[in-house]
Amino acid sequence: MAKKKKQTQTDETMEPTSVLRGLGWTLLTGLWLLTAASLVSYHPADPPGHTVAPLNDQPANWVGIVGSTIAHHTYLMFGPGVWVAVAGVATYLVLMARGRSVTQPVLRMIGLLVMTVAVSALVGLGALQRDVGGPMGWFAGQLPSVDRPEASGGLLAVWVNSQLVPRFNA
Repeated sequence: MAKKKKQTQTDETMEPTSVLRGLGWTLLTGLWLLTAASLVSYHPADPPGHTVAPLNDQPANWVGIVGSTIAHHTYLMFGPGVWVAVAGVATYLVLMARGRSVTQPVLRMIGLLVMTVAVSALVGLGALQRDVGGPMGWFAGQLPSVDRPEASGGLLAVWVNSQLVPRFNA
C-alpha cells in the first residue's frame, strides 16, 4: 500500500488569514517590546516628568523621548499595577506564538484590566496606610517613597480608593 505524501505549504499557497495573523503578532510583539523597554528604563527626571526638577536634557529612557512619554503617562494612570498587564500581554503573545488559541478573549482582557486596577489600588492603599500606620503599612514600606500628586498607585488607584474606602472601610 502506497503512503500519501504530506503537502507542505509554500509561500504561494499560504492563506491570507495566516499571513495577517503573523503580521498582527509581529506588530503586537513590537509594541509590547517598546512598552516594556519604556517601563523598565523609566526615570522620573525624563521629560514630560513633573516630580523632579530639573529635567534631563537627554532622556535616560532606552526608547528616547517616546519611551519616556509612554512610561510617564502609563505610570501616572496605572502605577506599578501596569506590570500585571505587561505580563498578561506577554502570556498572550507566547500562546499565540505556540499556535494556541485563547478562549473568550474579551473576557480575558476584562479580567486582566480588573487585575491591573486591583494591584494599583492595593499599592495606592498601602501607600496611604504607610502615612497613617495602617495594617498595609508593612507592604507600603517595601515600595520606594515618591511624593507624587497621584501617589504610588496612579491616578486610577486614587479614584478607586476614594470611592471604595469610605464605603467599605470598617
